[in-house]
Amino acid sequence: MVAVSFTRIVIGVVLFVAGLAKLRGGERRFTAVVARYELVPTAVAPVLGRWLPWAEVVTGAFLVAGMASQPAALAAAVLFTVFSLAIGVGLARGHTHDCGCAGPIGGRLHWRLMHRNLALTLAILPVYAFGGGSLGIATKFAGAASSWSDAGLLALMSLTAVAAAGTLALQGVVTAKEREVPA
Repeated sequence: MVAVSFTRIVIGVVLFVAGLAKLRGGERRFTAVVARYELVPTAVAPVLGRWLPWAEVVTGAFLVAGMASQPAALAAAVLFTVFSLAIGVGLARGHTHDCGCAGPIGGRLHWRLMHRNLALTLAILPVYAFGGGSLGIATKFAGAASSWSDAGLLALMSLTAVAAAGTLALQGVVTAKEREVPA
């Protein structure tokens, strides 16, 4: 259970720091990054630019504190899955812009970022399954955590499997197209 707690805290710190970096970089800058992905209507980009960093900060804080670990783990898995898919689609479209992962210090879009996010999604599964581990505030309120059903874990595992299969297939298609020699 200590390993689960450690994983929860590390992933929480990753989300918290990434969200803070985006906030420090400014809403306008992150909104521009969201718009560059071309995945949402132009009117939605400012909404995501404003609220995605806060979702990361709050989710990260809950994970670090060990509060509401299962809902926070689910939120983290959804965030990482969405980020993986966005990166994969961006790369498939030939984009090479800043990923927006860590505000102004983020790097360019690359397949390893998608793989990292998928790995973090997989790593959060035990946090969900074991209610956050043994260290944290959640252990004081174990009754609330135990009310989450196995159906939630199954849904989270299914989400992870679909995201992994989809993004890796997307990478395979893009890589195959890059290898094609024009006739």
